[in-house]
Amino acid sequence: MMKLYMKFDAVGRISSVASEGFHCGEDEVLVDAPEGFTLDNARDWRYVDGAWVYDPVPEAVAPSDPVVMWEAQNTLLKAQIQALEARGEFLEDCIAEMAMQVYGS
Repeated sequence: MMKLYMKFDAVGRISSVASEGFHCGEDEVLVDAPEGFTLDNARDWRYVDGAWVYDPVPEAVAPSDPVVMWEAQNTLLKAQIQALEARGEFLEDCIAEMAMQVYGS
């Protein structure tokens, strides 16, 4: 096993790595690197209670296109407006019918 100087974040993920001849700063710890450790997968390892845990960082989800999102919301809002207009017309017809019943024609 190779010994490396490492700094860890609050959840035990490696935030920086340096070989024995170099240092990362004041908070570094000299530890044995886990089997299968490479610099490419350093962020996938966590040091928890003195043991190494391979816990890959989830892939970043690409943000959706805001134009597509707004178009979908716009379609929904248009449908809601049409439904409210139809309901308003229905209520007007109901009021007119009640007025005809009460006051007669």
